[in-house]
Amino acid sequence: DEHRSVRARAGLFDVSHMGELRLRGPAALEFAQLVFSNDVAGTAPGRVRYGLLCVESGGVVDDVTLYRTGERELLLCVNASNVAAVLSWLRQVHAGRGLDCAIEDESDATGLLALQGPQALAIAAKLLAPDFRAPKRWHFARTELAGVRVLLSRTGYTGEDGVEVILPAGMVGMALTMLMKDIDPSKEGALVRPCGLGARDTLRLEAAMPLYGHELGEETNALGT
Repeated sequence: DEHRSVRARAGLFDVSHMGELRLRGPAALEFAQLVFSNDVAGTAPGRVRYGLLCVESGGVVDDVTLYRTGERELLLCVNASNVAAVLSWLRQVHAGRGLDCAIEDESDATGLLALQGPQALAIAAKLLAPDFRAPKRWHFARTELAGVRVLLSRTGYTGEDGVEVILPAGMVGMALTMLMKDIDPSKEGALVRPCGLGARDTLRLEAAMPLYGHELGEETNALGT
């Protein structure tokens, strides 16, 4: 039911267990370019890119989304079970390069909600400013959702259109309540349904999206060789 709701209408996921690591400083872009498989230098502020963190042999440390949040600042969203390992690996690589870049773990202070499906943007719009224009796919904007300052990106992990909302951890409960307001998820045909990680897994598999620990790992060369 959750899977079908995302495909037909909308599903709401609380994925606050995901990790958020910020790279900040004069050499933040240079450092990110070193460890990230996608292009960082050509990523303008306000853009999001998906890619892999790889060891020198090509094995995958994690698959992540990278947000270009400033001229000298980036945010990495990493898999929950991998936060400590990724942080340790980044610091190890950083120590050997001497680049002027701070690596900050913001995971505990940060929440993440994913509203996915054909009706996701219309549902989110009810809690956004009337003149707010949704960002293009793989872009983000800073805005207010129900009065809370958030980073709202046109991204997802389901194969559907939708948004992911990064916000202070203490505001997650309120945001969930507002997004579900006046909607009974037990009713057939409810516009939005709360969804769990089981549905997230089947949705991303159906959309051919890989996941660290399943299709990806340090023993898996990123080039498939």
